[in-house]
Amino acid sequence: MAWLAHVVKACQLRVHRCNDIVPLQPALGGGATQTELHPYRPCRAPTEPKPSTRDYPAVDPAAKSHIYSIRNLVTAPQRSTLHSHHLPSLRNSRTTGVFPLCSFSTSRVVWNHKQHKHYVKMAQKVVVIGGGYAGVEAAKALDAKFDVTLVAGGDAFRHIVYGLRASVLPDQTPRMLVPYANFLSNGTVKTCKATRINADECTVTLSTGESLPYDFLVLATGFLHPNTVGVGNNTGTVAEQTAVFKQANATLKAAKSILVIGGGPIGIEMAGEIMEEMPGKSVTLVTSKELMPLAHRGFPGKVPHPPAEEVGVTVHTDGGRVNFSRDDIDACGFISGEKTYSWTGGQVEADLCIVCTGATQAAPIYADSGLHHWLDERGQVKVNDTFEVIEAPGSGKVFAVGDCMDLPVPKIAYLAGAEGDSVAKQVAASAAGKPLKSAAPSVMPVSLVPVGKTGGVSSLPMGIVVGDFMTRNMKSKDMFVSKYWAILKAGRAPAAI
Repeated sequence: MAWLAHVVKACQLRVHRCNDIVPLQPALGGGATQTELHPYRPCRAPTEPKPSTRDYPAVDPAAKSHIYSIRNLVTAPQRSTLHSHHLPSLRNSRTTGVFPLCSFSTSRVVWNHKQHKHYVKMAQKVVVIGGGYAGVEAAKALDAKFDVTLVAGGDAFRHIVYGLRASVLPDQTPRMLVPYANFLSNGTVKTCKATRINADECTVTLSTGESLPYDFLVLATGFLHPNTVGVGNNTGTVAEQTAVFKQANATLKAAKSILVIGGGPIGIEMAGEIMEEMPGKSVTLVTSKELMPLAHRGFPGKVPHPPAEEVGVTVHTDGGRVNFSRDDIDACGFISGEKTYSWTGGQVEADLCIVCTGATQAAPIYADSGLHHWLDERGQVKVNDTFEVIEAPGSGKVFAVGDCMDLPVPKIAYLAGAEGDSVAKQVAASAAGKPLKSAAPSVMPVSLVPVGKTGGVSSLPMGIVVGDFMTRNMKSKDMFVSKYWAILKAGRAPAAI
């Protein structure tokens, strides 16, 4: 690196490859006047002798208004890590005529190079609660310009798009659980849970007892019920997640007759994974009305190809409500044990029932924080079209994205990621004092429904429906595993077994 060498030691401040760093007198103090201060050179009082470049005057660490001027910076944008305890308090010094040189936060200094308009300002703090698709994209987009803390709630990103296949195939959790370690270049990832939000004091309390102040808060807490198939332990460690999926695989192997409840994408995909990897099973799929509108193009039940008997799945549509209790669902999303399940017009005996009906549950942090009024009757956070939380105090400070917010948009992974990127733009606009605009992501609705590794059906923009070949190459083959390992800068994903 061609700059930032160890050449200065002033106030125990270590800066790399900058020369002539001189502690300034307090603003307009020490006999200096505004007209005597130069915007690009170290400034000092008229009576103060010029310091040697190697003999810097002592600075009182308790001083509140020392300003540092740095000259001879190279022009290439770079970053340097400094800690706040190395510096006296810095403040923006427009009244002194000194152009600040960098964005300074409690954890780092960000150097800005825009046509010599360098400036020093405290980087505003953004706390993102939730380490799923929306939270990861929001934190990533904000990382360069803000002091970001992502409260992930676990020690690895759960790529739940791969969760159904990880339930059926053994030892697939290393592909599904992506480490956060290298994700943020400047910000911080907390693997513990957020337990309380104090909206009046703008703080978030963590399960470790730590309190995080924020200037902006992004809620990406999700809305899935914790006992949902393919999701695993919502806030567990890698070891706990692995244990859940091992249990799911063992349960599926032991089952002989399997009932899948739900004719949406999850139910269809689950049945498809089982019938491909465990073809000897008896698999029955029951849906209350009909299969999702496009499913008949690639799944048995509506057309004779491929026949239901050939792929091993029996489909019952217009079944109404199946008699089961959600209290019986375990951490894998299964109801184990031989039982008779009945619905309108039929019944089946099964020793394993997989519920794929999209159960939801608000994150407990809202109830624990006394923020019930932030939620609607379903438990989703009430937002406007700029993603601002309607009931939160202040304007443009608290946002919500992903499954947890109540805008009537599809709750799917790729759209949650697009919302995360959109909310980052809203935060940046609010920080700059700009009016917020509607933040709905400009993406076309897409539905990709794999049926095993080789088949499936997909609905693309403009009403285009495609079958096995396109679905296999767009999603079924890899399930976007490589994409999310790249997004989180985690290296190459482990090979599929």
